[in-house]
Amino acid sequence: MRVDIVELIDARVPLKKAGTNFMACCPFHAEKSPSFTVSQTKQFYHCFGCGVHDNAIGFLMNFENLSFVESVEILAKQAGLQIPKEMQQSDQHTEDFDIMEQAVVFYRQQLRDHAAAKSAQNYLLNRGLSKEIIKKFQLGFAPPGWDNLSKKLNTDTKKQASGVKLGLTITKENRTYDRFRNRVMFPIHDRRGRPIGFGGRVIDPEDTPKYLNSPETPLFHKGREIYGFYYARQAMREQQQVIMVEGYMDVLALAQHGIEHTVATLGTAATADHFQQLFRVAPTIIFCFDGDRAGRQAAQRALQIGLPLIRDGLDMQFCFLPQGEDPDSLVRAGGKEGFLGHIQKALSFVDYFLQQFEDEIDITTAAGRARLLDTSKSQVQRMESSALRVLLIERLAAVVRMKVDACERVLFDQAPAATRTQKRQTVTEKTTIDFSSPVRLAIALVLQRPELAGLLTEKAFLQSLELPGLDILQDLLDLAIGRSEISSAALLTHWQEHKAYAHLVKLATWEIPIPSSGWAAEFQGVIMRLHAAYRSQQIERLMAKANQRGLSDEERAQLAALIREKDQETTS
Repeated sequence: MRVDIVELIDARVPLKKAGTNFMACCPFHAEKSPSFTVSQTKQFYHCFGCGVHDNAIGFLMNFENLSFVESVEILAKQAGLQIPKEMQQSDQHTEDFDIMEQAVVFYRQQLRDHAAAKSAQNYLLNRGLSKEIIKKFQLGFAPPGWDNLSKKLNTDTKKQASGVKLGLTITKENRTYDRFRNRVMFPIHDRRGRPIGFGGRVIDPEDTPKYLNSPETPLFHKGREIYGFYYARQAMREQQQVIMVEGYMDVLALAQHGIEHTVATLGTAATADHFQQLFRVAPTIIFCFDGDRAGRQAAQRALQIGLPLIRDGLDMQFCFLPQGEDPDSLVRAGGKEGFLGHIQKALSFVDYFLQQFEDEIDITTAAGRARLLDTSKSQVQRMESSALRVLLIERLAAVVRMKVDACERVLFDQAPAATRTQKRQTVTEKTTIDFSSPVRLAIALVLQRPELAGLLTEKAFLQSLELPGLDILQDLLDLAIGRSEISSAALLTHWQEHKAYAHLVKLATWEIPIPSSGWAAEFQGVIMRLHAAYRSQQIERLMAKANQRGLSDEERAQLAALIREKDQETTS
């Protein structure tokens, strides 16, 4: 399957030609100057800002939040190919999605036509929702009665069993009845827009619970899914931020007022899966919580989950609403500008990190400041090393009235600053790739120009050569020889699980100082260097053997030939 990665990415992130490559601002982190490079010859992308890199499949997985198989299916369809059955989605789920879609259609029809739907219609209209929003989010109505949906699914035994499996119906004492009854229905969609579950809100205030979600099913997992994500994704990219609220109606009310980059969790606290999904689309997550105790506790949980995930280019902020208000009530009272005014007052990550201790610790005393440093120690240690962590440590140092270096040593039990500086310099020196190693240069050349492998007329000598990395070079050559169409990305795919993968990616993206003679001459030159290394090793081996126990006539002839060859190369 051959899909041009430039066309694929350009359709989603506009690219500009820059020499032999294409450039854009990275879609995976916030930046002002483009450092995201796409190579048409290598069929590979790499961001020199945040370090992300992959091929066309990997781009779709990261950009669209798709699985590997889903990405392959999309690329195959784009190329007009049929993928093998063993690679297709084990579409045991295809029928499940069909049944969920039937349930969505059923509930929407009931909202429009059922005799008891007036109360549901009035509820939605009284909440200020337009017909357009109701239609866009596919809202519906589960009518009163025990088996309205069950009867529709009861057309065959398989559908009836699937209804139970998907959480639409419940079987008890040989009787099947509807899970959702007399409720406004909110379909929950996956990242591809397919219905996977429902949330139902009571109409009669005497009914309980107020909100009822689908149970965990083969399609629906509360801790992974985000309400409104499918509809908000494009707006999130445009705004470079996402507002996380607490309920369905908050998402709908904000969308109604043109604030479309809004999502909600599904009755659970924010999870690491939620963070990772959202950060792939927008670099800033703004948590919008009620200002009460429950809202503060939810914010603290979000902070704890986000600490190990946040890094340079990513941010999380915290907006606490006035007591007794929620996003729905605020946007209806103050409109779009009024609500966004509250969002603009959101606390930064650093401000909220420090504020969370205010009510518990008296920092006016030395003991209180020491306690603050001790309490925050484990949290700071969970963060990745980043500029954001440095800024946080600087603020902490100011609050506890210590020098930054001293504060850092306490937080991380580090050595003195001079030692740390020396270590940092050592790391920096190692980041430059040294191409004086012929094996390293040969690997980089083949990774960046796989067609060069076809110039190799003889490679048997490599099997007797002893140099670090030679096994990888031989495997690369085996993959590339005879396959002129193979791309850099395809070659790298074979090493995704290998411990050397990250280093190979660097070699595939690093700028090689190629002389004016060109890539082919450089490749042939490095092969000559490898052959010279092989010859030297063989001479040393034979000389050592001659000193120990002597050589056979054949070995003496071989040694003489190797020495002549070396002398000729030296004098030529």
